[in-house]
Amino acid sequence: NRKGAYLTGGADARYQGEGGLFGSVVADSAVGSAKAVLGQEGLYTLRFGYSNIPHRLSDDGMTPFLGAGSSSLTLPAGFRAATTTAMPLATSLQSVDVGSTRTRYDAAVSFNTGSNWTHKLSFRRDVRDGTQVLGGSFFATAAQLLAPVDTTTDQFEISTQFSSRKMQASLAYQVSQFRNDNPSLTWANPFQMMQERVGPGEDGRVA
Repeated sequence: NRKGAYLTGGADARYQGEGGLFGSVVADSAVGSAKAVLGQEGLYTLRFGYSNIPHRLSDDGMTPFLGAGSSSLTLPAGFRAATTTAMPLATSLQSVDVGSTRTRYDAAVSFNTGSNWTHKLSFRRDVRDGTQVLGGSFFATAAQLLAPVDTTTDQFEISTQFSSRKMQASLAYQVSQFRNDNPSLTWANPFQMMQERVGPGEDGRVA
């Protein structure tokens, strides 16, 4: 859902040389991906990949909260009221984009030792960045919040495989690590509680 004019293009190049050498590069800007392969037949293969996938939910969202997309949401002075109809929404709403982008990087190498053994090492990193909609509540009142998305997932795998005419066997070990750079969200309560007379009011927090 990109606005305005933009260019798209791609590339597809392949190579086959002496001694079993080969290589290829495939890229497509329309879908934001690129792959490269290099190797020698029967000996080794190197693979590299990249992709950038947007997930757009809305480009015309509206919110009264300040700091949208950060881990702390505040409200304009004098905004809080007992009901939504009493809130100055007409003068406080601001436009926000809602959505995230997943960027993936991956690399792998496989190589043969002898005619029956194949070994492989691979690494993949997924990065999600953007915003998402969450719900926050205070007793019987609730508000929709624009929360930040900033996560990284790393996966590493090592494997070895034996293959012959009579049998096949493989052994693999995988490690996955997840990191959230915005583990919590704090927001100001837009509703004034009945017992309140003065003061900033309560804050909410989700982790």
